[in-house]
Amino acid sequence: MFPCKRVLPCVVAVVLGFCVPVWAQEGPAEEKPEATPAAPAPEKIAALVRELDSERFAERQAASDELAEIGKPAIEALAEAAVGESLEVTVRSIDVLKKLAGSSDDATKEAAKAALEKIAKSDSPPAARRAEEALKAMEEQQRRANVFAPRAIQGGIQIAVAGGGARRVSVKTVNGVKTIEAEEGDRKVKIVDDPKAGIKMEVTAKKNGKETTEKYEAKDAEELKKKHPEAHKIYKQYEKNAGGMVVQMQIGGGNVPIRVQRAVPVPAPPVNRLEMANKVLQAWGSSIERLTSDEIIKQASDESRQELKKKVAEMKEKLSDLEKRLDKAMQKPEQKEE
Repeated sequence: MFPCKRVLPCVVAVVLGFCVPVWAQEGPAEEKPEATPAAPAPEKIAALVRELDSERFAERQAASDELAEIGKPAIEALAEAAVGESLEVTVRSIDVLKKLAGSSDDATKEAAKAALEKIAKSDSPPAARRAEEALKAMEEQQRRANVFAPRAIQGGIQIAVAGGGARRVSVKTVNGVKTIEAEEGDRKVKIVDDPKAGIKMEVTAKKNGKETTEKYEAKDAEELKKKHPEAHKIYKQYEKNAGGMVVQMQIGGGNVPIRVQRAVPVPAPPVNRLEMANKVLQAWGSSIERLTSDEIIKQASDESRQELKKKVAEMKEKLSDLEKRLDKAMQKPEQKEE
């Protein structure tokens, strides 16, 4: 038997003898970049565009979805198809382009938008009208997205401005003195909360068509609540939202931290839901009338017409139910017998 001290080095040498050549040959593993999927052939895209006019709804829908997945390579073919003779192809092509115009890829987004703008200026009235409507819808969507976008003001401070009756609120804290300025509709509020000098408030609002300013002072919030309860409610309304972010503003060569409050959500005013329903029905009627002209119905496929007919039947049932409920609500209650 060999001594243990001699056996162990031999085993290690044998193992290394097998392993070292493998390491030398393979080397460290390298990550290979993922291959970018190749764009479909133009023939494939052209075939999908033709399927947009298929007699089967499922095939038309599948072609729309696949063209949307293809993205930028399909835009040129979609733009050409949109100004063709088939209304079904026009509608679906513009729908896909509108979807691509909302892509997270900037190149795809710009190309789709440019295609819609080109269609809007084309000699095809149905395509031009729909492309223009798509562009307007995109602009409105962008406008709504920007409602709460921060806007820069002098000094590098950012305040988010909410449109449509919401508030604009800025909160600044300098050397322990908090200043809150807010605008909400016709009302303007300024609050200066100084731990040493107390609270000073100015509330400006319109009364009888004239702008009036009321001023309030108190040593602290408790005194304000006792002396001016209504002013205290306004104070609490804005003071509780005075968290905000801190930015650095250069003043006199030095950086001073200033706390800025972004837009504060405002409870929505009471909504007259029946009035909204009335407006929806009016808009719905106008849209249906515009979208279902004799020419459009004639050019549509049988499957599309049957599908629309089912929807009309469903709407008639819902409107009939609504009419019954309205009639019931409008009936005068019977007078109670004395």
